[in-house]
Amino acid sequence: MDNLAIILSHCDSPEKINLLKRLIKRLKSLNIDILLCSHLHLEASIQQEVTYYIYDKDNPILYWPERGTCVWFDIMDTKGRVRLSRMCPDYGWTVMDQIKKASNFALLLKYNHYSFINYDAILTDQLDSYLVNPSETQSPVIFTHQRHRSLSVSTIFTVVKRNVLEKINVYIDKSNYLK
Repeated sequence: MDNLAIILSHCDSPEKINLLKRLIKRLKSLNIDILLCSHLHLEASIQQEVTYYIYDKDNPILYWPERGTCVWFDIMDTKGRVRLSRMCPDYGWTVMDQIKKASNFALLLKYNHYSFINYDAILTDQLDSYLVNPSETQSPVIFTHQRHRSLSVSTIFTVVKRNVLEKINVYIDKSNYLK
């Protein structure tokens, strides 16, 4: 078993459900096993289209003062600059929590590669090739830090080798996120 596509989702509208269905159809056409993760209950017909399905109604959004996201906008008027700001909920941990739970389940399945894909990602022929023939030299995202250069990780689409996912999964926890 070479690759498991892990779809991260929060599909709370018909438009999002349609994007999810399109992604599942594309992955199935590539003969890729699929693990679908959702914080919302999805209809049985969608569940039946995937290899594995994790429904976890816990959607851990963080609120101030635990953590928040500050959004601001500056307005210039005749008296000077006015800053409008607002503290919004932090949705970042809910994504990482979904990745953690999916990884814990998926690593038991012994695939060689794991591809994390957001439900609304648009797959291209190049991304398809990463899914069908994954390798560390092809992966569009590299989980390393090089001297004087940090490379980032995308939650939209990334392919990870098993041994790398095992290493990074240890560090995905709420206390690390809050730091």
